[in-house]
Amino acid sequence: MDFFTSTQFLMIVSAAIGILMVLFIGFTLLKIFLGNPLLVGCSRFFLENSDRKARFGLVGTVFQSGNYLNVVLTMFLRKLFTVLWSLLLLIPGLVKSYSYSMIPYILAENPSISRRRAFEISRKMMDGQKLNAFFLDLSFIGWIILSTLTCGVLDIFYVVPYQQATWAEFYKVNRQQALQNGTATPEELQGFPFY
Repeated sequence: MDFFTSTQFLMIVSAAIGILMVLFIGFTLLKIFLGNPLLVGCSRFFLENSDRKARFGLVGTVFQSGNYLNVVLTMFLRKLFTVLWSLLLLIPGLVKSYSYSMIPYILAENPSISRRRAFEISRKMMDGQKLNAFFLDLSFIGWIILSTLTCGVLDIFYVVPYQQATWAEFYKVNRQQALQNGTATPEELQGFPFY
């Protein structure tokens, strides 16, 4: 009888671990193939919204751009490289996450740009700007605490859109500097046509 219950217990534990693994893999794939393109689309929405009233449909532009796989691969590599740098210690991972922080905006502006060039432009844009970006993130700490107290409700309706709009403006300043100092060309960072 003890063997039977031990076997049943092991089967239940194995099934639970299997289910958790399937869920983890499913959520990871969902983030890679749906979440990252939506992040780039949201970046485009906030970039355009700072100049004029943007259509909410811009959030899905990556799926219509013909460059879906390029965006998915570039964003996946961005996350992978950040995780690998984080394995060294927290500080290198944090530094690299800021180095690569402009990639969603670069892809939002030009989804056909090569992944190497997107990484290169982002790194050069963030040279001398990482500490400013860190302080920018630090400035949201009060809102994040307040959002935690509201169980994330404030996050949905105010904090995350506020952060995204602020980061879009931060990108626009860095974009202008990158165009002026030759880090990127107007063909690479082409802006958005009015339509």
